[in-house]
Amino acid sequence: GLARNPNLSQNLHSEFLNSTNAVVKNAFLQSQPLSLDTIETIIMEGDEKSLQAIGLNPYLDETVAIKLINLGNETLISSLASNRSLSKNAYEAIEATKNVSILRKLAANPSVPSKILERLTRIRDKDIYIALAANPSTPQTHLRNFSKIRDKDIRTSLASNPSTPIEILLSYQTDADLANILKRNEAFGDYIKQNIGW
Repeated sequence: GLARNPNLSQNLHSEFLNSTNAVVKNAFLQSQPLSLDTIETIIMEGDEKSLQAIGLNPYLDETVAIKLINLGNETLISSLASNRSLSKNAYEAIEATKNVSILRKLAANPSVPSKILERLTRIRDKDIYIALAANPSTPQTHLRNFSKIRDKDIRTSLASNPSTPIEILLSYQTDADLANILKRNEAFGDYIKQNIGW
């Protein structure tokens, strides 16, 4: 908890950065503003968990994020693809890697601009489709298109997505597996309360 505190003194900053406890150090790396020098030092150490933590850091500015993407480290870029605080240009740089396993993470990120998500629908990869079908930021036109695919995993994602058009969610009520998922979909629950009065 202390490692995530936004008001750390410089001394504590150094202590957490040099901590031998990996969990504490990674909590610090994921949640504190970091200088480019600090980030470069961690990258040179090459610890995978530390790289993942840096990639999720919400304080990365666009210049730093793009420098990190350009390093070409798959673990780091994969983590950056899940970061909800990056700029449009940073997300486009991640998209430009064309690495399918990284693009799957990008497809699941609700902060990614809809234009990028739209382009990801053109990649023929089931896991990207599953991620996009669950992403509340995916344009509804594409969610409708996904509903035409006869695949249980894609339908499960659509059933959990609060942005899935209501007529699609209503059509899933007769499927026992999907009906259970619909019960946890807040948008569907709100619709039922307002229109049917359950």
